[in-house]
Amino acid sequence: MTNRSVAAQRPEDPSLQNPDPLLTPALFQSLFLKPRYLIDSPVTVHLPFMSWLAGVLRPRSVCVLGADDGVAHFAFCQALDQMGIDGDCSAFGFWRDTDASMALAPPPKALVQHEAMLYDGLSHLLPCETLDAALVRIALGSLDLLFCDLTALPAGTQVSGDRLLERLAPTGVLVLHGIGRAQAIDFEGFHADRPHVLLPEGEGISVWPNNFDELPHPLLTLIEAAPGGHLRRDVARVFRRSGQSLQTAAAVTVLSEARNRAEARSAEAATRLASLQNDLEDLKSAHVAGTAQLAQAQDMIARLEADVEALRHAEAIARAEGDEVRSAKAEAAMTLAALRSELEAERGTRFTETAALTRMAQDLQNRLAKAPPPRPVQNVAAPDVAKIKADLRAELQVELRAAIQAELQADMQAAMQADLQAERAARRAEVAALQRKLDDLRRSLHASQSALAQRTRERDLLVKQKEALLRRIASLLQSTSWRVTAPLRAVRQKLGLGRD
Repeated sequence: MTNRSVAAQRPEDPSLQNPDPLLTPALFQSLFLKPRYLIDSPVTVHLPFMSWLAGVLRPRSVCVLGADDGVAHFAFCQALDQMGIDGDCSAFGFWRDTDASMALAPPPKALVQHEAMLYDGLSHLLPCETLDAALVRIALGSLDLLFCDLTALPAGTQVSGDRLLERLAPTGVLVLHGIGRAQAIDFEGFHADRPHVLLPEGEGISVWPNNFDELPHPLLTLIEAAPGGHLRRDVARVFRRSGQSLQTAAAVTVLSEARNRAEARSAEAATRLASLQNDLEDLKSAHVAGTAQLAQAQDMIARLEADVEALRHAEAIARAEGDEVRSAKAEAAMTLAALRSELEAERGTRFTETAALTRMAQDLQNRLAKAPPPRPVQNVAAPDVAKIKADLRAELQVELRAAIQAELQADMQAAMQADLQAERAARRAEVAALQRKLDDLRRSLHASQSALAQRTRERDLLVKQKEALLRRIASLLQSTSWRVTAPLRAVRQKLGLGRD
């Protein structure tokens, strides 16, 4: 059937400038219906026209193919709800789960919550894999209004106009959104001379009635006033301006939310900056304290190293003294052994001499006892008794000297042994004292080495903490994040740390 307005009148015909048949008070109010679900979407600019269309058709069964963000679906749900129509509004969505290899996903949580809050029993969100699978679930001739969003269909989907029109009731209407992607549509049944209405704003939207003769009067008038599908300028302006206002409101809402998020992030950034400044002050304080502790640790390490060096020197001296003591002990032992040898040799000699003198005295006594008494002889010289006595006295003196010398030697040997014993005891006491001192020095050295190791570990820990703090400060000062760069540079200049 041809569009009867094409041959009858031109868009500039003054007789069609009165929009009263199109915009009755009720229909005019539908243009300014405030959507309950308003987001910045390609469909938003067409919401006034869709609200007007729902007010004209008053459909009882509506279906949306390609629910996507839910704007078109909830617009029809709101229209049916406010008109008090006990109808059914179904929406097939081709949602995909990107985390599960593009598997079919349930409706987004925001859509489910909005449905449960306002349209429980009226709205039905149905996940579906393909357009063909969705069409199979729609009975032929059952829909008063079918909305197909070509921008929300799965990639590579071929759309047949005849298959879509088959789902419409005799008075049903097909609405196509995204006609700028017409290359994906099988236009069989969608010839240019078929009565339709085209609104090119945004992604573009078109209305195709199933049966032109059974349309409501306002929609019939609209199509008649759209030769070739193009609306009159005044009517198109009404729909365009009202849609643009909604789109602006949605954009303002988005911008407001973005501003609120930005303000929240700014406040968070300010809080974080204050925290970072506090952390920076803490880091500076920790750095100063760490530097002081490091200096103290270095001084302590220097003192400990000096103590260790002194202990090593004392240990060397103790070792040298121990060597001297051992050398003196060895020398004293050798001297004592030599004296003992000499004493034993002298004792043997004296014993041999005493035994020889004793035998000589015994022989003399025996000889004197055996000798006959002397006979007086005349004119014979008498023996020299004085000489004999002198000889005996000399021999006795020699023997006495030998005995005295032996006693003196014995006394000297006893005295030497006593001196050696005393010297040995003294040396033992000195060695014991030196050994105790050496043990004390070793224990002190071990304690000093342990303290030195502990201080070394503390120094290494302080050095590591200092390096970590320096790296963190450098990371903060060299950050390129837009949220922290400018404040940190200001702090950095304020602290006198230089510029980037």
